[in-house]
Amino acid sequence: MSFKEQILQKKNLWHLGAVVLFLAVTIGYFTPAFTGHTINQGDVTNWSGAAQEIIDYSTNSDEAVHWTNSMFSGMPGVQISGSSPGMKILDEMRAVLTLWLPAPASYLFLYFIGFYILGLALKVKPNISALGSIAYGLSSYFIIILQAGHNTKALAIGYAPLVLASFLWAYRSKKMILPFALAALFMAFELRANHLQITYYLGMVLIAVGLFELVNAIQKNTLPNFSKRTLGLLAVYSLAIALNYGNVKGTLDYAKFTTRGGSELTINPDASKKEDSVKDGGLDTDYITAWSYGIGETFSLIVPNFKGGASGYIGTNESNKDILKNVDRQYEQNIVQMSQYWGNQPFTSGPVYIGIIIVFLAFLALFYVDDKMKWGLLVVTIFTIVLSWGKNYLGFTEFFLEYLPAYNKFRAVTIILFVAELTLPILAILFLNKLLKKREEISKNLIPFFAITGFFIFILLLFIVSPTLFNEFLTTAELSQLDNIPKGQELLYEGLFEELERVRIEIFSADVKRAITYLILGSGAIFIAIKNSQFAKIGLVPLLAIFILFDLLSVDLRYL
Repeated sequence: MSFKEQILQKKNLWHLGAVVLFLAVTIGYFTPAFTGHTINQGDVTNWSGAAQEIIDYSTNSDEAVHWTNSMFSGMPGVQISGSSPGMKILDEMRAVLTLWLPAPASYLFLYFIGFYILGLALKVKPNISALGSIAYGLSSYFIIILQAGHNTKALAIGYAPLVLASFLWAYRSKKMILPFALAALFMAFELRANHLQITYYLGMVLIAVGLFELVNAIQKNTLPNFSKRTLGLLAVYSLAIALNYGNVKGTLDYAKFTTRGGSELTINPDASKKEDSVKDGGLDTDYITAWSYGIGETFSLIVPNFKGGASGYIGTNESNKDILKNVDRQYEQNIVQMSQYWGNQPFTSGPVYIGIIIVFLAFLALFYVDDKMKWGLLVVTIFTIVLSWGKNYLGFTEFFLEYLPAYNKFRAVTIILFVAELTLPILAILFLNKLLKKREEISKNLIPFFAITGFFIFILLLFIVSPTLFNEFLTTAELSQLDNIPKGQELLYEGLFEELERVRIEIFSADVKRAITYLILGSGAIFIAIKNSQFAKIGLVPLLAIFILFDLLSVDLRYL
């Protein structure tokens, strides 16, 4: 077979088509990035100011500088503008992997290509892997962090599927050299991002998947092979750490002298004794859990405006125009200046929305997919969702802060929802792959399909019929304000908050109706595919990809 014939093989054309799709979506979404525009990223602006002294010095000198006087009373520059010489090769390889696209477009493309490779590692068809990539890359939180300027977090999230892909290859492939070489490379990429919190959470996923690989090895009597591959992974991960030693050690050493290293203070500002529930000198529990996802707020995985979306005035949101037309004129001026977000986080840039269709497919996977890894993914998903509740389910969080090594070094427990944004699309594509390969097997047992579809529709209709059953539309602070109404103004304040609650219910209900629409479209396409083999082969994946693309894009565009 000639080189040209090898290139034009069907499987290679599928891969080329996937890359073209990812480029089209990336360029379409980030068109301004290709015309000289940039995002006004708050964290990047702050970094520019902090790093300017180091940058100015480095520009005029060949000497490396690791200290700046422009921050506080002087501090190490390792976390501001530090980089080890060995990192340059990884940066150049990342540029190749993302086709030299400009930031932030390069981050979105990295999300896509990383998950696509993960899909291939799971032996999922290329078109289904591409669908999963779109779902993963356009998950709302991954887009929102680009707006905020959390670029290192975005890189770590982009590399995460690659690490998991090579991890699976290392255990499931008959080959040894290539899977372990990729495992070393991708872990080196992950550590280069220098966002140890995301890497730590990714470690939870690897452990969960690894445990189920261990169970499989015991059942199949292949424990020696499992042990050999585990030792191999530990060896190549050590190499990845060695390559990133400068950055990793600098971070760990510096952490000892920050709030993550503990505090010498034993008295609170009010003169009471300071009680810290965490050991090893970790962060204070209140600080760790300041941003905690509400238990009910978890429904934002399928209804983005379950708690109103992002913090911001109701009146500045263009999509609220029709709702505001019906506001009582007596309260209109106040309502437009009140927050659309009614959750109990201090503030938020937006929800963690994965997509109603993806979550629906993930549920189907639990009943139809044969790969026992699904239970590992389910367990780690549930654990991390509960951990994201933080102070809203404090006993569970405190247990992990106390006994899980280094868990108390990380703040903003909501970030752990990254795990669900990774695991749920994996489950979704595993189900679709099963449907395309063994459609008849699924068609003989439709009870789980109808039960799950009915469950989702029932919950969403219940949201419409009785919105206050699962949701509260006033924040804790607003309810406290109601309890302290000035005398003589009771009717005015009660009327205002009743009107505010009504407006928020309308905002919520509009998104629930939107979720119902996409659920009907998605479940309808699945049902047709189960009944019609031709549609399953040709029409299902492209149609679902269009639904998912429009669903996620329409939410992402609210925030970036």
